Amino acid sequence: MDYVQVKQEGNKISTSKKTSRPSSGEELPVVLFAAGGTGGHLFPAIAVADYMRDKQLARPVFIGTSRMESELIPKLGYPFTLMPLTPPPRSVPKIFNWFFRFIRSYTKSRRLIKDESAIAVVCVGAYIGLPPGFAAAFSGTPLYLMESNVNLGKANLKLSSYAEKIITTYSETQDYVPKALRNKIEMLGNPLRSNLDPQIPMSRARSTFNLDPEKPTILIMGGSLGALSINNAISKLLDSITDKGWQVIWQTGKNYQPTRSLPPGVISSEFLDDMPSAYAASDLAICRSGATTCSELKLMGIPSILIPLPTAGSGEQKLNAKSMEKQGLAVMIEEVDIDTRLAEVITELMNNKAKRIAMKAEAVTDKKNIAKAISELILN
Repeated sequence: MDYVQVKQEGNKISTSKKTSRPSSGEELPVVLFAAGGTGGHLFPAIAVADYMRDKQLARPVFIGTSRMESELIPKLGYPFTLMPLTPPPRSVPKIFNWFFRFIRSYTKSRRLIKDESAIAVVCVGAYIGLPPGFAAAFSGTPLYLMESNVNLGKANLKLSSYAEKIITTYSETQDYVPKALRNKIEMLGNPLRSNLDPQIPMSRARSTFNLDPEKPTILIMGGSLGALSINNAISKLLDSITDKGWQVIWQTGKNYQPTRSLPPGVISSEFLDDMPSAYAASDLAICRSGATTCSELKLMGIPSILIPLPTAGSGEQKLNAKSMEKQGLAVMIEEVDIDTRLAEVITELMNNKAKRIAMKAEAVTDKKNIAKAISELILN
């Protein structure tokens, strides 16, 4: 069996075939994962794949595009096949070229399913899942969908009638699934990185960032690229925050650099390598409301101020934030209201320890191994 290795140099992507296979995986059934584009779509798939591989239940194989998955998946040791697909265009003149790419990706997906004798295909959302999803449906291979947002994304919605099961995180998701298909829903949750530990002592976590172990701390996150509106607002509020005796862990993202000197008690970084400690150190988080972020906040019991990305595909971030707010876990602020509401809400929550404790208590959730439950559903 041939496996594809991906190498990227600038904008050029080359592939080479490797015929060796780890001896420990020769007899294991193959599960094909189609995931990527963003961490929210990729990391849940990796969590399930890791469980299958670690427990020697299956041999996960990935298919995706030239986005983040093309670099990360091979580094994790998984076979990866590159599709020539790009995001759907918004202009009519480009649709024909995209359709040609889609057909090539569908053909490649179907060939991979056959060559690997895959027993199941798992799609985690976004356009990346469409070619493998349809290839599974039209080749008679069981198709499973993982949806971590409240509402089904456009790709998962298109594939839902072909799926064996639709694995969801929120109870409200059933309202976004056609009535005739609701019997396919399995609300198992959103599988998360295995190193998240709600029991990390807060004082020890703060010391990890060279912060005062006794001072209240706010975590600011805007994703890997950063959120310009959140970053700009925080830059204006830093002095008033630190004047109140509060500390800040600020993940700016790679597209933003603070243009001012930072007051004492503020740690700023493009990326946070130790997210478990960042969560554990914090009394409050201010961030977007992507599915994975919301699930991690809930698992770690962090009260939050959620500012949905207004341009998110199907409005999923706003629905996620509303659900978190309804559960008593967060306060939602619309992006257009950041300048008028953010400072007030930060002060209200940071000065109201009882409310934060109540929000934290609401976040206590079933600590079952979600990756295990999803793996068993797919493989049994």
